[in-house]
Amino acid sequence: MSKILIVDDSAVVRDRLKQLLAGIGGLEIAEAAHAEHGKSLARKFRPDAIIIDVQLRNGRGIELLQEMKRIDPASRVIVLTNEAYPEIRNRCLAAGADYFFDKSTEYQEMVAVLRSGMPVRSGAH
Repeated sequence: MSKILIVDDSAVVRDRLKQLLAGIGGLEIAEAAHAEHGKSLARKFRPDAIIIDVQLRNGRGIELLQEMKRIDPASRVIVLTNEAYPEIRNRCLAAGADYFFDKSTEYQEMVAVLRSGMPVRSGAH
């Protein structure tokens, strides 16, 4: 059983992600709407992968990404954001993100990464 933590302040996005991930067997999914709850869940839930939006309302997305990697360096951190600009992507990858996807066009690619067992980061995405 793989554990996935979703940290996104949009209930609509969290629901869409849960629907997309329902097609992958053997997943246990937890969700948080803000950074503090996300950190707390990461400590308790010990997810294999964390899907995070770096544009959280409190503006702490990249700091949260770094904290998630400190909590459990083995967890794969997947950034899924509407702010898919090269400079944001580079900052996220430098901060420890394993994958970076555009919310408006790359949901399926993100699901494919989870379905494939999340290979080691190649830097390609």
